[in-house]
Formats: sequence, C-alpha cells, structure tokens
Amino acid sequence: MRKAIVLAVFLLAITCSPALAKADISYLQNVAQRSVQITFNGGLDGVCLWGETPALGKTTIAVHDPDTEMSTCRLDGLEPGTLYYYNTVANDKLISGSFTTAPDRDNTFNFVVIGDTRTDHVGHQSVIDGILQYNPSGYPDLFFNVGDMVGDGGDKDQWGEFFTTELEILSNTIFIPIIGNHETVSKHTWFDSLFVQQRHYWFKYGNSLFIIMDTEGRYGPNNEQYQMVADALEQAEADPEIVFKFVSTNRESPAAVTAPTGPSSSTTSTCSRNTTLMSSLTATTTSMNMDTSTEFTTW
Repeated sequence: MRKAIVLAVFLLAITCSPALAKADISYLQNVAQRSVQITFNGGLDGVCLWGETPALGKTTIAVHDPDTEMSTCRLDGLEPGTLYYYNTVANDKLISGSFTTAPDRDNTFNFVVIGDTRTDHVGHQSVIDGILQYNPSGYPDLFFNVGDMVGDGGDKDQWGEFFTTELEILSNTIFIPIIGNHETVSKHTWFDSLFVQQRHYWFKYGNSLFIIMDTEGRYGPNNEQYQMVADALEQAEADPEIVFKFVSTNRESPAAVTAPTGPSSSTTSTCSRNTTLMSSLTATTTSMNMDTSTEFTTW
C-alpha cells in the first residue's frame, strides 16, 4: 500500500536578528536515491562524518563558499530509502543530524508544506515545534517552504534567524525551498547562493513527481520555465512509477498546470501559500483514493 501524508501549514508574518556566520546552520538538499548534499556553516575546514549508524565511520571534506560563509558536502554511493546519520564539523562547531535517501516506488513517505514564515520568529518556532510533535516518524522525509521565508531576501541577519529557527527540522529533513516575492525584494538576494537548485526545476521522489516553479519569473509559451513544466509532465506520463504529480509555487500558478489527458490515474495538485491549496487537496483526494491510500492533513 502506498501512502502519501501531506501536512500543510500557513503563516502570516510580522518582525528582525544572528548573521549567517554566527548562527547554527545545517540543512539537507538535492536528495536522490544514491546522493544528498549537506550545507552548514562554521568556517573553512569543514567536514561531514557520516554512516548508516550513529557510529558514523565515513568522512567527506566540505567545499567552502566565502560569499555565503557556508560549506557543502556531497555524499555519493548511498543506498535508496536508507536512513543515514551525520555530523558536520567546522572550527569546533558540531551539528548532528540524519536523513533518508529517496525511496523506491512502493515505499511510504511523507512531506510537510509551510510558507510565509518571514519575520514572525515566535510564530515560526511554534509551527516548527508543532510539526516535530505531530509527525509520526519523528521527522518528515521532505520539507517544503513555499516562499517568503524571510522578509527581505537580501538581509543576511534574517536568513540567520530563519536557519536558527528551523535548525532541528532542516538538519534531519530534505529541504525544498521555493522562491517568493520577499526573497527578491532587494536587488541582491541570498536565495540563489544558499540553495543549490535553480529557481524552477522538477524531481522524482518515490512514486511522485514534484515540480518547483518560480512565480517571480517569466512563464508563457516558448519560455524556459513553461517548457520545463511541459517536459516534466510528459516524462511523468511515460513513467509507470509516477502516481502523483505536485506543483509547488509561492503565488497562484501563473497558468493552469495539469497532467496530460490519457488513461493514467495519477493526479496533479498545486501546493502554494495561497488558500487555493486547501481546495486543491480536497478536490484531488477522492480520485487518489481510487488507486492508493492517501491521507491529507491540514492545520
């Protein structure tokens, strides 16, 4: 039985605070069945100690980015759907975490969606605490923030506060950031430097296709982003392992994004900070239940 659990949470923001260099930061990105990337701060000589047990046993040297003051380890040769433990170490700063690699088609996984965290740090922290308390497995497999993560994407202090608030969940869950208008409010945004993915892309995870869109960018026929979505849906339609299709945006989608017509029983739904997410999930639950057991939980 395949089961997708979706927790959708929305915050409205309001308030300001530690720079990236001073904050405790560790987050996981770009997961696949046999690889993942760990980004953390602490200095030039960073390393990642990791393994399939808390005893760790393997070491990967980090690549340091002086612009963001972050270091990144890419771990390769991993096993699909497997739990790994790790420590990031830099200048006597140690942060421990864990992650699970992308699963096979038939394995259960869950993910959480939040948005509009901005500068309400107290409210932000309460939501993170609630997610950690609710999630039955301890940590979700994927963690989406659908944009407006900070009030001003060019303010390093706000990013430091963001990562500090989300340290526990980001160091134990694969993070999927979606760019919003507040990430681009300044001429320079740290979004593109902090996260390895492009502003729009797609990835396969288990039995699902996830499309990440940039509603601050251009979208229309013959446009790169439009073609990316079309190509992703076309490939998903030809992939018998894909059961679900999810589209994540900050604002309402710039155009309707639906699966190609045909005999497939898979479903496309939209995850954005707009309240249309609620009706979208409700509308798709029945058709999903025809093929698999699906639980949608909203707060």
